[in-house]
Amino acid sequence: DASSVRCYPEVRAFRRLLAERYGVEPERVFVSAGADESLDRLCRAFLEPGREAIFAVPTFDMLPRYASLAGATVVSVPWPRGEFPTDGVLAAVTERTGLIAVVSPNNPTGAAARVRDLERVAAGAGPALVVADLAYAEFADEDLTETALRLPNVATTRSLSKAWGLAGLRVGYTIASRAVVQAMRVAGGPYTVPGPSLALAAATLRAGEAQMQSYVSRVRVERDALWRLLKQLGADALPSQANFVTAYFHDARRVQSSLRQVG
Repeated sequence: DASSVRCYPEVRAFRRLLAERYGVEPERVFVSAGADESLDRLCRAFLEPGREAIFAVPTFDMLPRYASLAGATVVSVPWPRGEFPTDGVLAAVTERTGLIAVVSPNNPTGAAARVRDLERVAAGAGPALVVADLAYAEFADEDLTETALRLPNVATTRSLSKAWGLAGLRVGYTIASRAVVQAMRVAGGPYTVPGPSLALAAATLRAGEAQMQSYVSRVRVERDALWRLLKQLGADALPSQANFVTAYFHDARRVQSSLRQVG
């Protein structure tokens, strides 16, 4: 439809499609230019100088950047591998805490939080907003989305870039309370997702479920095979629930150079 090019983009139809998919009211859905824009707006809306943001690190690189751009202090809790550091995150909560992120599966390690972890963080967050960044959720053993949607102080960010393979369209979304969604609306400009992107994303969601599931299944098999191969080659490969594997090498520079030489 050429009107998607001529006119300013209209997100209401796509928002209704997502609302039906997750069983929530459309007013609880915010459509963004990738999950990145959602995370940026959440930091702008709930952080400011004098406030703190808690991240389990290493984590998605843009999260601390967005928090810093909002003027907040970044509080880091180590999560190098294994179980989510729930106790450490809760111990870091103060009256200055404005936002707590639970990235699961985590970028870049592929480690995942459990339902109980998210529930405990939400219960102990006080007035702070908990952001459940679930961009890689389709690849995980346990999808935290259903739990996140029933917790009133949790904002859930999702993406069509990973399992759906639509990274170039820049379409993501957040499901949260109406108040959080309204705060996100005023934290940035309008019309950030192009009309053609919305049309293509909607068509993919309606017709591409089986293809997406097939792709996810194949990636899980290949991911586990890659993990085993890296271990056999002597690398310290981390178990992953995402669509990638993080590995540490004794001579990472040589490995990088050798891989580049073979293309």
